[in-house]
Amino acid sequence: KMLQKGSKLVGQSRLRFVRNLQVKKYRQHYGAFLVEGKKSVVELLAHTEKNSARFNVKELYCTSNFYDECLNANWRSQAYILPQDQLEGLSSLQTIDSAIAVVSDVKRSEDDLLQDLSSSGGFSLALDGVRDPGNLGSIIRVADWFGVKNIICSNDTVDVYNPKVIGTTMGSFLRVSWCYVDLPSFFPKVQQQLPTLDVYGCFSAEGKDVHMLNETNTRKGGIIVIGNESVGVRNE
Repeated sequence: KMLQKGSKLVGQSRLRFVRNLQVKKYRQHYGAFLVEGKKSVVELLAHTEKNSARFNVKELYCTSNFYDECLNANWRSQAYILPQDQLEGLSSLQTIDSAIAVVSDVKRSEDDLLQDLSSSGGFSLALDGVRDPGNLGSIIRVADWFGVKNIICSNDTVDVYNPKVIGTTMGSFLRVSWCYVDLPSFFPKVQQQLPTLDVYGCFSAEGKDVHMLNETNTRKGGIIVIGNESVGVRNE
């Protein structure tokens, strides 16, 4: 069965491509990920129109109602109209309301990250082996709420482009940047290049209560390290 995109037709290979993006190896291969659900897609499109440098919406798959009600002429040229049941077949969500976007973004290097840490001020988060997609999505959402702009992920932290992570952020992924690094080798670079930047570790039974930290120190920001769900922050 062929799908309509304006006056163009596209075959089942496109559907297979979208379904494959549920899997990490295909996301890495194609350099793309999915944003699912009406609210998230509408927010993505509005954000991209104002800030086109970071995210690139490559394709849209949506119901005819979404096409008519939510897309301007520019976005309609990238949209494939699907019946609801086929849209649900592409999604990781148990129920998908009306739209899925295929998106790419600009990857950041360690040098980009260090430059941001030097110039942005405030707090950043470092995640040491966070494995649950829902937890990572919630961390990104809370970081956005508190104005945290940078999240530093260990290489074994769950893939931020996992559809459950993106969905759980509820759009906050648009306003928070991330970079995957080898934390044991990254922190010596921070100490060398940014010697005044404090690093705080989150531990369950030792160290200071965060509410007791000196206000002068916390005002200038730093990096807060959050550990794995079961073992916490690793010794190295």
